[in-house]
Amino acid sequence: MSEIEKVKDEVKAIDAALEITDDAAQGLVAVPSMFRGMALKAIVGKAKEEGLSVIDKEFVDKVNKERMGG
Repeated sequence: MSEIEKVKDEVKAIDAALEITDDAAQGLVAVPSMFRGMALKAIVGKAKEEGLSVIDKEFVDKVNKERMGG
């Protein structure tokens, strides 16, 4: 199983109704596994708040920017 598929599976484990694009998942591969679950929970939570069904790279970038105070 590729790292991208692992990220996609982690998102499904958090919320089976959500999908994550390959580009968005690829961007999260670099996050160390010990922190990735926490990051994904934050991203999934924000996606649910905004009523999204698909998490794309732009959304991940937006959430990361907000978390960094931007």
